[in-house]
Amino acid sequence: MSVLLRAALVGAVIGLAEDALSDLALQQEDLLAALVMVVGPFPVSMLLSLWAKLPRWWLMSVMGPVAVGLLLLLVLVSPAVSTNLGEWGSRLAFMGVGALGFALAAAAMLPVRLRTRVVVVAVVGVLGLAGVLGRGWVVALGQGAAAARAGIPVVVPEVPGYRLAYVNVSGGELSLRYESARGEALEVDVRAMGGVGARERCVEGHVRLDACREVVPGVWVDDEDVDVGLAAEWGGASVRVRSSVTTQTDLLQVLGSLRAVGWWELAWQ
Repeated sequence: MSVLLRAALVGAVIGLAEDALSDLALQQEDLLAALVMVVGPFPVSMLLSLWAKLPRWWLMSVMGPVAVGLLLLLVLVSPAVSTNLGEWGSRLAFMGVGALGFALAAAAMLPVRLRTRVVVVAVVGVLGLAGVLGRGWVVALGQGAAAARAGIPVVVPEVPGYRLAYVNVSGGELSLRYESARGEALEVDVRAMGGVGARERCVEGHVRLDACREVVPGVWVDDEDVDVGLAAEWGGASVRVRSSVTTQTDLLQVLGSLRAVGWWELAWQ
């Protein structure tokens, strides 16, 4: 097995370990997990580099984790549309980043032929750039297609100054999250009707049936939610819009701006 493939294998294992810690570090904001996520790859990659018999293993144990960390940071800070990849999707993504990072470090630091070095650096650079620039389009197209297969109408609002930041299809529901440049968020959840009207949608999760009231015909507001949330029927869909920074009047305007689009149009939201 070539040295580059062995380095990529080491990187994939490092990526798998990073994935195991990412939920605690990023979602639950566990400081210890975040510290291990940053420092842990160095001693682990040293042992794995020795096991894989990599030349200059001591150098790879430093530069490999650095390359992986830079790639992960680039992915995290890029303002692209995100989604819930699921357990296996997340593992494969982290393993791919780990493999690319270590392959890049090996091509740059280990004694390989110049042509091989140039090809690997170019391929990793192109893949990394395509991943950063095209990730949002791929996510939006994939989730839009999933919504179409599930029979969920793809309904989007007209919200100038906001960009689509998150999209996911799960449990028969299309979830969209829009964010402004100031960090203000607007959430839109869409379901096929399926016998569940706007009132039923509004009181979901509440013990009291009077937790919601009708503000205008067909539009219900959740009085028990900390954020402002409105539920309404739109065509063949049940739609709920929610925000922590807008008013009922603003959300009524958002509901009035809803329109149906083709699943492929999510990539241009």
